[in-house]
This record gives sequence, C-alpha cells and structure tokens, in this order.
Amino acid sequence: KWSPDGKYIAYISDQTGETELYLQEATGGEPVQLTKRNTTYIRSLLWSPDAKKIIYTDRKNRLNLIDVDSKQVTTLWQDPIGEPRGVAFSPWRRRKRQSSGNPRWKWPASRKR
Repeated sequence: KWSPDGKYIAYISDQTGETELYLQEATGGEPVQLTKRNTTYIRSLLWSPDAKKIIYTDRKNRLNLIDVDSKQVTTLWQDPIGEPRGVAFSPWRRRKRQSSGNPRWKWPASRKR
C-alpha cells in the first residue's frame, strides 16, 4: 500500500519463510524489512495519516502498531474471538478504532479509550 505522502510502499512478503512487513521507497532502492522473526501470518496493513506508523493485523487476531523509523512493534490488543476488522485511524490521530464483529469484546481495563 502506498504511504499517504506517496514516498513509500509498504507490503507483506514471505521471502524469509514467515510473513513480514517491508518498506520500499517509491523511487526505488533496496527494500527495508520492518518486522523480524514474525511468528504468524500478517493479514492486513494500514498507514497512519502522517505516514509515521503502520497498523497491521495478524492470524493471532492481534492489532499491532509499528513505528516506521524505529521499527518498534506494539501490540495494541488481541481479540479472543476473531480478527479485528474495520481498523482505521481517527481524525484525532491519537485514537484508533476497530470492529471485531464480536459484540462481547470490551476494551482492556488497562487501556484508556
């Protein structure tokens, strides 16, 4: 997927034997591997509006956030029932929303909404 600023393309590849996220400059050059030693299949990805972060979902039903510069991955939550769907960044930039299709799912007590 193209970054919002049009400078990069983020994509999923299994060239290491596991699915990993990669970043490619739009003008060419060598791709940069963003994730390392991933333990499950990455399903989807979404750029933040400022092109500094990427949210991705995986087969373990996790919603992960990766900082493009530092490559630091943070698991935002894991849905016990199914894959998070409808993931989007809100216009307020600090909040993310998702729809898991699970009406029983609740925000973890340790996370503020």
